Amino acid sequence: MQQVLQRLSQGLAALLTRRGLKARRLGLRLRFEDQSLVTRSLTLPEPSDGSDVFQEAAALLLQRVDVRGQGLKGLSLTLGGLAVPVDPDRQLDLFLPPQG
Repeated sequence: MQQVLQRLSQGLAALLTRRGLKARRLGLRLRFEDQSLVTRSLTLPEPSDGSDVFQEAAALLLQRVDVRGQGLKGLSLTLGGLAVPVDPDRQLDLFLPPQG
């Protein structure tokens, strides 16, 4: 299961990097053969687009779920709290209209 979490984390990190975004929350969804669904989520200490951060958080969430003896049908990761990183050194001009 760790390999699946690694692959999903890398895919999410690549997507966020391409779009110039960072995520503040990570969620784990597990669907079992009996169609039951278990979700767990956590808020990251700071917004991230790093696959290592996502994989570590997902592994933590997986530890919170007892999957022994149950047939796992699906596993997915979700992101929340998406934001564009702000450059702390950038000074905004009060009198110019926003560009875009």
